[in-house]
Amino acid sequence: MLAKAAGTLQQPFFSPPAHVFSVDGGDLQLYEFASAADAASAAAQVSPNGGSIGTRSMAWMAAPHFYRRGRVIAIYLGASAKVTSELERILGPPFAGRA
Repeated sequence: MLAKAAGTLQQPFFSPPAHVFSVDGGDLQLYEFASAADAASAAAQVSPNGGSIGTRSMAWMAAPHFYRRGRVIAIYLGASAKVTSELERILGPPFAGRA
């Protein structure tokens, strides 16, 4: 899995900026929160299918896959089984998203 850094992005739904990577034709956004509790609170705002975060409806460019471990939330927008498998190995099973 080759990841290429694509900069940072400030999204309206999470307070920390995302570190964005291009991975196997998809985008990976990594958010690092101040604490695991902050990350858990943010994750709780995501609907099970990732179609909304808090009161915001989301229009993703590809199927979203949400992962959380400790202070980090990762959103993978893509369809690579290789990428989702590696993210699950590192971060655990997704807590929200679509296949």
